[in-house]
Amino acid sequence: MLQASFTIPIQDLTPALIEKIKDLLKSGGEGAEIVIKLRRPKTRPSQETPEEYLAKLQKSIAQFERGEVITFDSVEELEKFTQN
Repeated sequence: MLQASFTIPIQDLTPALIEKIKDLLKSGGEGAEIVIKLRRPKTRPSQETPEEYLAKLQKSIAQFERGEVITFDSVEELEKFTQN
């Protein structure tokens, strides 16, 4: 089984490119499948030290144990909360 993986920026995913992929699959592409996976670009890497991360994690655990938690019923609610 032949496999290939391509990473294409969304702005480069044009109808012309899709047609080229379809043409490639026509020649020997019987039973072929295309998987499209969307992912958001990574933001800047974390600048915190392992010690800072551990302190933040311990603070979060303490807040949880005190009942100071926030829950969301949907991704949309989380996104709305994080935009404020």
